[in-house]
Amino acid sequence: MKIKIRLKLEEGGGERQPRRVFVGELLSPDPDYPQIIKDNFVIVRGKHLVLERHQAITRALEDEDLHTFLVPISRIDWITVLPDEIDLKKLKYKIVGERILCPVSGKEFTLKEAGESGV
Repeated sequence: MKIKIRLKLEEGGGERQPRRVFVGELLSPDPDYPQIIKDNFVIVRGKHLVLERHQAITRALEDEDLHTFLVPISRIDWITVLPDEIDLKKLKYKIVGERILCPVSGKEFTLKEAGESGV
């Protein structure tokens, strides 16, 4: 299953702090992982985006390497299920007003909503 995970903003971090997003495929934990990892983290293979400036977004999306991340469940703001046909190695985006959108098979998913820091 392909997902977008948006992390909560840091408390007391101010309005202009960057939005952190993971876009990737949800992985099942290895049976040998310690129980504390299985209970407290989500494992994602994909990209970690720091949505602060156009340059940061471009560099992150053009990097074709996918990485594995342990994302703490306690830091997750929300999770969005994405279409399976997304090619994570070749994510494209466009900026519409204050939103960052990724077109996929005639649909779009949002990396950054209007009003969030980042553009």
